Amino acid sequence: MVLGTLQIVSGEGISLVEGTNTEEVQLGAISLPAKHIRSGVRRRILERLSEGRATVSQIAQSTSIRVPHVSAELKRLREEQLVYSDEESGSRGAYLALTGPGWNLIRSDEIARLQKLPESSPPPGALGRLVSVLGDQLLVAFIRRPQSGPIALPGVPLSTADLVGVTKWTWIEPRERKPRWISSESFQSVPAPPKEIDSSNISAWGADIAVWGLQRFRLIDGPSSLQLATGAWFGEMDAESEIDLPKGVPNSGTWRVGTLSVSGPSVRMDRPVVGIGLNQFSRDALLTSAAPYSITFTSQKIRDQSSSIPLGALEIWMKIAHPRIRESERKLRLAALQEYLLETDEQQKIVKRRRVEDATLRRFQVQWGDSTWTEFTPDAGDWVDTSSLSKQAEQALFVWSLNHLQMAISFDVRFQNSLDSLPSSGVPERIRLLLVSEWQANPGTHCVVPHPVLPSMWAKLILIEGAEVPLNLSPTVSMDSLSEEVIWSPPKSAEDVDFARQALGGPQESILIPTLPVEENEVRLMRAAILAYPDGHSEWANRMESAYPVVSWIASVPSERWSRWERIGGQLGSDWIGLMNPRDIPVEALSRAAFSESPSWNRSLMGVTRLRIRESPAIAQVLRSSVEEQNTKQAAWVARILLSEIAWLTPELQSDLSTWGVDQFLEDPPERCAAAISGLDWLATQFPEQMQSDSEDWRKIAIQVGFSKPQDHDLHLWAVLVDWLQTGNRPHTSVMPLFVKHLPEEWWAPFAETILTVLSETPEGIAMISESDIAWPSLILRPQGEVHRIPGDFSIQHSGVRRTLLSRLERLYENEHWLDNLPGSRMIQDLSEALKAARDLSPPKYGLVHPMVRWLALPVHRWPPKEVILMTEGDSRITDRISKMMSGWHADLSRNVLDI
Repeated sequence: MVLGTLQIVSGEGISLVEGTNTEEVQLGAISLPAKHIRSGVRRRILERLSEGRATVSQIAQSTSIRVPHVSAELKRLREEQLVYSDEESGSRGAYLALTGPGWNLIRSDEIARLQKLPESSPPPGALGRLVSVLGDQLLVAFIRRPQSGPIALPGVPLSTADLVGVTKWTWIEPRERKPRWISSESFQSVPAPPKEIDSSNISAWGADIAVWGLQRFRLIDGPSSLQLATGAWFGEMDAESEIDLPKGVPNSGTWRVGTLSVSGPSVRMDRPVVGIGLNQFSRDALLTSAAPYSITFTSQKIRDQSSSIPLGALEIWMKIAHPRIRESERKLRLAALQEYLLETDEQQKIVKRRRVEDATLRRFQVQWGDSTWTEFTPDAGDWVDTSSLSKQAEQALFVWSLNHLQMAISFDVRFQNSLDSLPSSGVPERIRLLLVSEWQANPGTHCVVPHPVLPSMWAKLILIEGAEVPLNLSPTVSMDSLSEEVIWSPPKSAEDVDFARQALGGPQESILIPTLPVEENEVRLMRAAILAYPDGHSEWANRMESAYPVVSWIASVPSERWSRWERIGGQLGSDWIGLMNPRDIPVEALSRAAFSESPSWNRSLMGVTRLRIRESPAIAQVLRSSVEEQNTKQAAWVARILLSEIAWLTPELQSDLSTWGVDQFLEDPPERCAAAISGLDWLATQFPEQMQSDSEDWRKIAIQVGFSKPQDHDLHLWAVLVDWLQTGNRPHTSVMPLFVKHLPEEWWAPFAETILTVLSETPEGIAMISESDIAWPSLILRPQGEVHRIPGDFSIQHSGVRRTLLSRLERLYENEHWLDNLPGSRMIQDLSEALKAARDLSPPKYGLVHPMVRWLALPVHRWPPKEVILMTEGDSRITDRISKMMSGWHADLSRNVLDI
């Protein structure tokens, strides 16, 4: 259903307004005169056409006016240029639509009815005023923004609601997407008011209301359901009010299909639902709602893990794929195919594949794609992936699910031919949800179709009895959702909260849950907290803290998490700190937060803190000032962070770190501190007098402290590396993997070939080589004599690559512990191919990690033009070495004489 927009037409032109929305009102339009539409027939016809173009018979049916009267009035409307026909006058089946003047007439009538209302000050808490009623059609004037979608009108005006109470509510459905805001003085279009307006201030306006928001609605339960009089003020429904659904709308079924409004009561189903022509958002929402205690078949990647397709479906598929062969032959082919699919041993799988008839195997591969298979029947809650299925395969799976599954199923049908398998009696009761692109006849059950007015995540529910109601498909947070039978497990750690939240209904639209008392069941409270996450609810979390610490922690608002963690973190344990975003921790508290028992969260905190310093260097000063120097661990952590980001700090703070920072860092250096060591090295070049004098040489102190630390400590590894560089004493083999694991590659580049050799001599080392993303070609293929520097201003010359390395790499491929197609193994393969190219002095093929990586072992004068090399993209570490135009080639690498 397409709505029109207010369009002022100048001169004698007629404009057909089609395909636009009523809320797109032109700002700055001229004022319209207030003019009533006196004829009830005319008004009803114009109101119907405001919902979209229609034929004469459609207008007569929807307005309950006889066809001759409709035809006569439409003729007059055409003569007055208020209505436009897409065919010549009198043509059967012609569609009629409003022109610009037709829209203006409707708007003028609305303004006249608004002006006719007696002046009345809005009571406190007022939302709007009922302007006019025509059958089941209402015109409402809002003074502040209403919620999207249907709203409930009370049975009594707002002025008396507090005295007598509201016992009956009437649901109304929008006939246009949102209000059209007009000035109360000029009645011209104006922007919408702010989303949040203090209703207590509205009452002070008196009758001088700044803006009105006009919006047309429909009474869902018909004209007799309205009890509110024209001109009455009304407010929003109370969140604690229990409002019944419209007549005939089910509310006690086995699964929740949606809600009548964003915060309204749930609509529940106990018979099949067919979703027709829905967009992807709506389909995903319905599938998620229908999933508990049912088996879901869909091509959408809603869940991270999908179940395999049962082998039983192949029996039906064989009949579809081979309709002409004998039954006995089909059984033989089916048995061979199933044996092949179930085989796990690769050698046996090859053997059994040869036993499958070629025609069957080809059709199977085309029609089932890369689907995975199982001999087991799906369980409740399983999601079966149908994305790779052809028409025939989907039909076979659909038929199999109807014939063999005893529990509820939800099926997202992509191909219409699958529906041919439905019984003539209609959709079986076992089908909970059926999603289709179209349906020719009446499905004979409840249907969900796109809403003609409201946006995505809204739909229209058409009940089998004929009633139509709007349906919100969003996984909203409502009190009803707490009592639903949903497959979920209470979280045992922070990592489980997001998964539990998805199981309970996904992201929330608003925080409506946290109203439950402390006396409520703990599982129900846990659900409430999870549905309130991550925005949380401050007051409710505070009430829960003493009795239910975990519930309180999950429901905390981000800005209060740190203070709550300081109070109850000891009770929660390190499993729960993951809910706290490091950015929500006050800067002055960061050093206290850095020592949780969760290493992964500690690393995240460090990374976020460093990023915050880069974004706002002033934070560094606050961080430095917050340190309690008597707490050496905290002081060392702050020094480490600041040294790691030394280049972003002010000169004053850098100077301070050259003394205080060095002392605090080396007093108790954190285990992972390589970046801080690099910071010390840079800082020493800026303040050599403070850091490199004979009495205060930071390197001597750091080496002493490093050797006192455990073997896998970054400072210890740096001290060992310095000793190796200075004395030539190779460290113990147990240290080599630690260099690779913890220290930056550039630090140990001169020793890379030795480290690679040591690692290649043990199974654990071989696995590490193949798995670790280390740029071996850029580390090893360097010129002989290239000067290399490591932190502390220590330098050494690169010895170049040995010719014997190639044979070692070739033996590495043959080792039983070697793993192909991993980051490290691709680097090693490129290194090996580069050495082969150097041996033969032949142009290499493109590399795996960088197109030009294998040229690093060839003389530079044989490289492609520099412009070509620099235009290639690949691993950044390789790119850096190639851009320097420096090769690791030397004469000993080649068995051929270099022909210059």
